[in-house]
Order: sequence, then C-alpha cells, then structure tokens
Amino acid sequence: MEKLKENICKLILVSVLLGSFGGCKKFLDRKPLEGTLDDFGVEQQVMGLYNILRSYAGFNTLPWLDFHSIRDDDAQKGSEPSDGAEIIAEFETFQYTKDDWATNSYWNDHYYMINRCNSILKTAELAGLTDELSSRNVGEAKF
Repeated sequence: MEKLKENICKLILVSVLLGSFGGCKKFLDRKPLEGTLDDFGVEQQVMGLYNILRSYAGFNTLPWLDFHSIRDDDAQKGSEPSDGAEIIAEFETFQYTKDDWATNSYWNDHYYMINRCNSILKTAELAGLTDELSSRNVGEAKF
C-alpha cells in the first residue's frame, strides 16, 4: 500500500513537471505585454516632452530664474547681500564659468529636449506617419 502511494505521488510529480516544460514554448513565443511604438505612434513620446518641461531644472527652478530674472536691472534678490553673490556676479556681468551647475543644467536640459524632439521627428519620418494625430504630434515636437 505504501509503495502504491509513493508511485502515485511520483507519477503526479512527473506529469506536473512534463506539463510545465511543455507549456514554456507557448509562453515564450507570445508578444511583449508592454506597449511599443507600433501601439502608440509618437504620442507617448510627445507627452514625455511635456514631462521634460515640468521636471528638468533647465526649464524651471533656479537655473531658469538665473538666466531669465537676475539679468533684469530691477531684480531684487531679497536676502542677505552675501547670499548668492557668485550667481549675481556671473549672471549680471555675463562672466560665466564652465563648472557652474546652473549654467550646465540649463544648457544640458535644453539640448536634451532638442535631442528628444529630433528623435520624435525622425521616428515619424521613418514610420511614414501622416494621420491627423501624428501630424499634430510632429507639429508639437517642431514647436
């Protein structure tokens, strides 16, 4: 009786193992579950451009303020005179240094955005996308 139970357990184990190995081929042959360019076109990439505008420092926060506000003659810093003296000297007198994080972030982020836009335009051109939605997305990338 013990021998019969042991053989049944072995048979069940072997059948489960064989069934699982036989099912791998179908599992591995299916398409990816995540979206691809064929699924979305360039729309998702254009939405990523808007994320860059919101989250990269070259388009908001201190580097943007440094380039667009400190240069104004009417700008008041509003804190201690010694606070941020290196920034005022750099941006009011246009004597930039190569190792300043604000100028590097500003220019690197802008050129990153240009690169992403060019990538979208090239993708749309290579895919031959001419529908209305793709044309609008290409227009937004060009803008």
